[in-house]
Formats: sequence, C-alpha cells, structure tokens
Amino acid sequence: MSMKLSERAELTIKSEYAYGPMGSPPKIPGGATLVFEVELIQIADRRPTRWMMDDVALIRTATHLKDLGNIKFKERAFKIAEGQYRDALSHAETVKNSTNELNKLKVTILQNMSVCTNNTEDYKDTVRSCTKALSIDPSAAKALYLRSVAK
Repeated sequence: MSMKLSERAELTIKSEYAYGPMGSPPKIPGGATLVFEVELIQIADRRPTRWMMDDVALIRTATHLKDLGNIKFKERAFKIAEGQYRDALSHAETVKNSTNELNKLKVTILQNMSVCTNNTEDYKDTVRSCTKALSIDPSAAKALYLRSVAK
C-alpha cells in the first residue's frame, strides 16, 4: 500500500500482531483488534543507512564525510571533525570488496582522526587509530609519528 501526501488510511491490526491475549490494561482488553486512522502529513528525505548502500555509494559517502571532517578540522572544531571521520570510517569499513584505494582511504581517515584526538588530548584513541592504520599499511609514516606523539 502506498499513500500520497494528505491522504488518510485506516489501519486494522489483529490481536496477534498487537497486544495479544494479555491486552494492555486498563485501556486495551485482551484479544482486541486495533484500528488506527492515519494521515500522511510529511515525507522526509532520509539518507539511506550504510547497510542499504552498495560499495560505490559507501566509498563515495566515506570520501564526502572525510572531506566534511577536513573542513571542520581547518576550523579547529576537532571533536566535530573527529565525528565526521568516525562516520566516514564506518562507511569505509562496511565496503564488502577491499581494494588498495579503499585501504588508502581508511588509513587517511584513521590518521586524520588521530590528529584530532591528539589535539583533544585523547591519546588512547590516537594510539588505537594509528595501530589500526598500521595494521592496514605498516609503512604509514604519519600513523607512526602520530602514535609516537600520543605516547
């Protein structure tokens, strides 16, 4: 069933899909069929979750979020930038097919996040992120440097 804006519909929900034989006393008796009248008043644009995206969309979104983090970093909004980088990393880590380019993106995100956490003196997170970056690319010199600064 699809609805249009301002359209009304009546939803009938049988007891086994609602509160069942127990009901929800005192207002809803056991075995009650629920009837709702609903009206569609707004349709909000919603970003698809990363689980709904294909690899191309995940990489594009991860790159975009990294770029947003870079903007916040330049504004010295380190915590906001860190959040953008964490979101970017989540998207990158959801990609199913790993490539060298994807690994480079992950390392860059982890290093950028580490610069932020060093600036906010969250050194444990820096060490964790740099160690993760080094597990992807053992030659990541920036990760080695940032981890040493944190320690």
